[in-house]
Formats: sequence, structure tokens, C-alpha cells
Amino acid sequence: MRRRGFGRILTIGSVNQTAREGVLSIYAALKSAQHNLAINLAREYAPYGIIINNLSPGLIATERNKYRRQDAAARAKIEASCCPMQRAGRPSEMAGAALLLCSQAGSYITGADLQATGGRHLAWQAIA
Repeated sequence: MRRRGFGRILTIGSVNQTAREGVLSIYAALKSAQHNLAINLAREYAPYGIIINNLSPGLIATERNKYRRQDAAARAKIEASCCPMQRAGRPSEMAGAALLLCSQAGSYITGADLQATGGRHLAWQAIA
């Protein structure tokens, strides 16, 4: 990348890198470290035409958390309290965010942490 003078690096973080959730403390610490590495590398490699960003999803309806969608009532409660948008994100929404950060449309964005969380990162407190 450096030799070509062009590159795109996107790390996939998590809302948990800044949100407190006791049962995920090790995961959150690792995602926080990854975010820190990405922003520091972004500064180091920007002069070489390499942009580096971090995408931090919130609750996304994926196979990994499919078990949360088995019970419709429990799912509705989780989604209502997960973020101000009161729903889980879709994988296609994360793909769109990733495309922005890796395409020409994002060519002047480096060292960013795109919080694709439905607003959870806004110090959201569950109503339920």
C-alpha cells in the first residue's frame, strides 16, 4: 500500500469499545485497543495515501445473536431498549457504512470511528 501510495484499511469495532456492559469487559477492552491502534495508524499512514478507519456497530441482527430473536416478546424488549432507534441494525446497513469508508466517497475520511449504533453511543439509557 505504501509503495503504491494508496490503501484502505477498515477495522470492525463495536459500540462496546466505549459502552459499559459488565459481561463483555474483555471483549470491550480488546475492541477499545483495536480502535486505538486504528486511529494511531491512520495518523502514521495518512501521508502515504492510506486511510484507516474503524466501524463500530451496535446491536446487529446477525447469525451470531440469532438466539435473541427466537422469542418474539424478548426480541421486542431487547430492541426497544437497545438504542434510540429502538431496533437492531441490519447487516446491509453495516455494509453501506463500510462501503462509504472504503470507497472514493470516503477518500477524505481517515482516523474516524463511525458509530453505526442506532444512537446507542449517545449515552442511551434503556426506558424499560
